Amino acid sequence: MPKRGALKIETFFAESRVFGLFRDYQRLEEEVVRSLREQRLSFRQALLLVAIYVEKDGVGPGALVAAFRLPKSQISEGISALESRGFVRRCLDESDGRRIRLELTARGRAFGAPLMSLFEVFERDLDANFRANVRLK
Repeated sequence: MPKRGALKIETFFAESRVFGLFRDYQRLEEEVVRSLREQRLSFRQALLLVAIYVEKDGVGPGALVAAFRLPKSQISEGISALESRGFVRRCLDESDGRRIRLELTARGRAFGAPLMSLFEVFERDLDANFRANVRLK
């Protein structure tokens, strides 16, 4: 039963699993973005940094394009931003001098670990909320 004075759409949003997930995503993005402001990183750039962090031996831009399913131009823009802020560097691939590999700098490694932890905490929170709101049939 809707609360007195509540709009029907507000009641729908409050009861909707899909909108609940959307609100969780918004909260995640807001809180992570707040943490990233000091480093002047966007949410997407932070995700790219974590992806490179996970690949301890470096990764090629093409692998990031495939993993993120984003256009090459958007990945390239994110990489350039990370590089200009001193988090990553582009290196020639030792096994194929025509290819570029992305490696974390010392600054990138130092920031990557707490950033990874931040994402892991939110992931557990989102998983718990999802399980609480979705009933499997």
